[in-house]
Amino acid sequence: MTHASSIKVLSELHPIVVEKALVHMDLVRHHSPKDLIPFFGEGHRPDSIQEQKNLAGLSNAPAGLSFHKYRLAYHILFYNKLEKKMDWTSYSLFKTVQDLGASVGLKTGIWWLNKDGKRVDDWQHFELDVAPIREVKAVYEGLMQNGPIGELLFEKWVTKKYLERRFENEIP
Repeated sequence: MTHASSIKVLSELHPIVVEKALVHMDLVRHHSPKDLIPFFGEGHRPDSIQEQKNLAGLSNAPAGLSFHKYRLAYHILFYNKLEKKMDWTSYSLFKTVQDLGASVGLKTGIWWLNKDGKRVDDWQHFELDVAPIREVKAVYEGLMQNGPIGELLFEKWVTKKYLERRFENEIP
């Protein structure tokens, strides 16, 4: 179950995100209790899925304004092998998982307001912070006008933006 879903998630992500996600997961496994199995729970999220999550109250990001759509975000979830169910209660572990994500250069600590106006901490969410989401969306939509090559051009744009941010204080 968790192995197959992790492979599917990783195959949908930008290559830089995959590299960071694998390092992140190795750290998470090292810090996880033996009864909890960490796995990648969600990667790419098309607009149709985003709309379903919004209707269910599981997100509030309008279609096109989620880093998941652009293959720049993923979730790490936990399966409790003793209880044979998902674990949503290990809050101290979630903080550690977020800290480990930040240590490999990912944006963490995402939160949003649900439809009742209550704060929801999206502890399992990690993203590659290359630009504000509206800029990412605009560039993606512009490049996709080029047909099939648009996806490759977008991937190259993300890589360039990542490297610019990564080295902005190191290159004269």
